[in-house]
Amino acid sequence: MKPKFWIVLILALCAATHTGCDARDECTRITGAGASFPGPVYRAWSMSYHSRMDGEVVYDEVGSSEGIARIKTGAVDYGASDMPLDHDELERHGLIQVPTLIGGVVVVVNLPGIKPGDLVFSGAILADLFLGNIRSWADPAIKELNPDLRLPDRPVIIVHRSDGSGTTWLFTRYLSAVSHKWRTEPGSGDLIDWPNGEGAQRNAGVLRKVMETPGSVGYVNYTFAREAGVAFTSLINASGKAVAPSLQTFYAAVGQVSANTTNGTELTFVNLPGTDCWPIAGATYLLLRKDIKGSRKARSLIRFLTWCYDEGGDTALRLNYIPLP
Repeated sequence: MKPKFWIVLILALCAATHTGCDARDECTRITGAGASFPGPVYRAWSMSYHSRMDGEVVYDEVGSSEGIARIKTGAVDYGASDMPLDHDELERHGLIQVPTLIGGVVVVVNLPGIKPGDLVFSGAILADLFLGNIRSWADPAIKELNPDLRLPDRPVIIVHRSDGSGTTWLFTRYLSAVSHKWRTEPGSGDLIDWPNGEGAQRNAGVLRKVMETPGSVGYVNYTFAREAGVAFTSLINASGKAVAPSLQTFYAAVGQVSANTTNGTELTFVNLPGTDCWPIAGATYLLLRKDIKGSRKARSLIRFLTWCYDEGGDTALRLNYIPLP
């Protein structure tokens, strides 16, 4: 993959200010909005930056689609999305896009006696669950993959995102990759016509709904599931091996990928070959406007992003994200 994504972004902003960047510049309030997927890291970065550098950064977790909308209109200083924009859209709206972190999407369940990693799904079974073709936890297809688990004979309750979501975009790209039925309809996207289930907003909303609903299954960012202690499943990857989500299996996926995209900045980590690869991983992206002028706001953004690049990597790793160079 291409090196120094952060440096590319910082240099682009420095060029846009015309006056360069100076760490001594007075800080102004920076506002951002978008994906909830990287929310734990962006919140931690903002708090640390405020305490160490006396700069105020506010990040509103409104979902990728809303974050894209706000940066396009200039309502915020930066947007964040797990769904990358293509070159034409970036040019049309005068935006810079750079990936910042890599994380994983996991499947979470609320079933008695099931611990993290116990339950195993194949891609086909997961697609059939969300299509509504498998309606009971006692379905023979699930039991065949999990012969040693005591699964209840109770209905499956699907929980999905109701807002425009990069997490949904990544999850449905995986379902489309492993299931012809899903690829045909409903397909992939940030906001799709779900065949069944109950909706909730943001990663936190889906997680809360699953935790409150016995017999439910949903999808969230790995950090949300791990910090809540909720049961997540293992998945059979493209090499036919059942793997559990972890920082190590995310790294295994990163090792299999190259940046092959229309704009040079999209990173794809879906259903990759490799015995230890987690099959639903992806990058999250920062979006900034090219028309930013030489102002204290621009210099404050450069100062914050430079600090994140220099100091934020350990925080990302602690929260089970892979920081990009």
